[in-house]
Amino acid sequence: MIFDQNAAVSVSVLNDIRVYMLHFEPEPLSNDADAYLIAPMRTLITNIKLAVERLSAFTEEYGDEKLMTCTSVLEHSHNQLRRLLLNLSVVNAVNKGEIPWLPVTIELKAFCAGLVEAAAFFGEKRGISVTFECGLKSCFAVVDRELFEQMFLNLLSNSLISLEKGGRVKVTLSKSGNRLILMIQDNGPGIPPEILSTVFCRWRENKTLVETASGAGIGLSVARCIAERHCGSIVIESRQGQGTKVIVMLPEDNESYTVFRSMETPYSLDSLDPVMVQLSTWLHASEYGPALND
Repeated sequence: MIFDQNAAVSVSVLNDIRVYMLHFEPEPLSNDADAYLIAPMRTLITNIKLAVERLSAFTEEYGDEKLMTCTSVLEHSHNQLRRLLLNLSVVNAVNKGEIPWLPVTIELKAFCAGLVEAAAFFGEKRGISVTFECGLKSCFAVVDRELFEQMFLNLLSNSLISLEKGGRVKVTLSKSGNRLILMIQDNGPGIPPEILSTVFCRWRENKTLVETASGAGIGLSVARCIAERHCGSIVIESRQGQGTKVIVMLPEDNESYTVFRSMETPYSLDSLDPVMVQLSTWLHASEYGPALND
């Protein structure tokens, strides 16, 4: 009886979110998007998280397979919605001219290597190779950690989504003059020329937010906004049948940010939450919930 009540709460929350998103047209966000879109979504996402936690408690206690599946699906949906909310929040901040900027100095080589290692863990299960190369002994940069992480995983997710078994993603970090070059290259199907010219345009396709949550619409636009906030840029090269290469160029460690410096620790597989959120459009529901702890 208690399980039925929890399941009913979960289904109700998901239905509320789906109805809300289906009726929202992806027009350019106005300055009051916080009030009519982002804040309501944040509340709904919090509700679904609470529902997941309640179901997880029963899953651990009873070990019911159907309950495990239900919990995994809910947690997967929750992470997809969190990803969408993070992207919408950046777009809204850009529109308002208030994109956040909390710079810290990080060792970029170790940080990127950790993110790639996490993606490679899941890629191996699909027969997809995800590798990282950096010839630099060390590589320090001033970045907003959360924004950089969002940009990097957004770009990595785009590559992974395009691949099937036997696919390869290679991430390299190098230096050219006073610029750091982060490159993500895959051997996927490539991007058609008519689409390549518009990949950075928000809402480039007529999609509802439900469809946008599956990964089409604003991810690359958000990545470019974040790169530009770091005084950098993004270039995409792609050929159909040969794959896609995304090049992010960032300024090297800038002494003018010394007052903000707070050395960050390298990325660790113990902190999978950002990966589970940002790669949620590529990951399967079966990789969430209790299954992740196995």
